[in-house]
Amino acid sequence: MPEVSQQQTFEEWEAAVAAAYVPLVVTPVRAGEFRARIVQSRFDGIDVSMVTASGQHLSRIPRLIHEPEEAILFASVTTHGHGWLEQDGRVGELADGGLTLHVSSRPFSAHFEQSWGVVAVQVPLAEVVGASGVPADRMPTAVRFPPEGAAGIVGRFFCGLAQLQYTAPDPAAELAKHGTGLLASVVQLAAGDLPRDEPA
Repeated sequence: MPEVSQQQTFEEWEAAVAAAYVPLVVTPVRAGEFRARIVQSRFDGIDVSMVTASGQHLSRIPRLIHEPEEAILFASVTTHGHGWLEQDGRVGELADGGLTLHVSSRPFSAHFEQSWGVVAVQVPLAEVVGASGVPADRMPTAVRFPPEGAAGIVGRFFCGLAQLQYTAPDPAAELAKHGTGLLASVVQLAAGDLPRDEPA
């Protein structure tokens, strides 16, 4: 079996990430063996996936912002590992079952030094804006919501949904219909805590 270089492995992983989510620039944090896996289910209006991978840095750079044209809201629940997410001038910790939001329509970066895992949820940003009444530029991005509290309950719902899709796909699809509304509720509860830009 021919050997595959680390560069080729990362190029293949970068392509897999783009197909499952949005185009990103992916770079390794160290030389050596690299492992990564995405298991994704596409429901009506919402995608839920489980991701596990070795340490890496992921960037949504400006030249990629318009791919795809429809803006997406991502919710990530960290299942293991530790990292950070930066967007809109904020840096949120990725750890310990916390839930973090980010949008595809603005640059962001995520970094994991060691192996990590997340349950990732993606929905059209416009649908969350419509359901929550919170403008796209007021999304509570790069803010870590702890496992306790309302956002933690929503995070556990998505983790459970990611598991249920294996054993009971039809009930999972039925429950997934409530995903956008739950994310809209998280946005509503959190947006009021963000500082507003003062007029010049």
